[in-house]
Amino acid sequence: MNFETDFDMERLNFIENNPNIEFELTKINEEDLSLKPNIDIFKIAVFKGKKYIYLLDENYLYRCTNEFADSTLKLVKAFRENYTSEIVLKKEDLKDLYSVIIPKVNAKVKLVDITEEEVEKTIDEEVKEDFI
Repeated sequence: MNFETDFDMERLNFIENNPNIEFELTKINEEDLSLKPNIDIFKIAVFKGKKYIYLLDENYLYRCTNEFADSTLKLVKAFRENYTSEIVLKKEDLKDLYSVIIPKVNAKVKLVDITEEEVEKTIDEEVKEDFI
């Protein structure tokens, strides 16, 4: 769809799929991790329609599914509400992260400089400590 602004002609592309928003869990050092999205969350706009949630990213308007809105967009909203593009957490917070947040957006979390085995080991150690 083309539309005209004061001095320019712009094109808006409607996409009936979810945007490709992913999160990176990066190991900063032995104790700290960073979680951040692969997009600039302050350059997007989210609109609630009658039936769908829409996300505007530059010249692309995405129609999001309800599942996407209830998972990935909630995490994006948490970043925006806290005015941050990165969350730094302690390794011992992984259990909470993986029990509350990650189950909703698991397919969209990419591990950087940390292996799945390290994550599982950290979570297992914390679970054992909870029972002791």
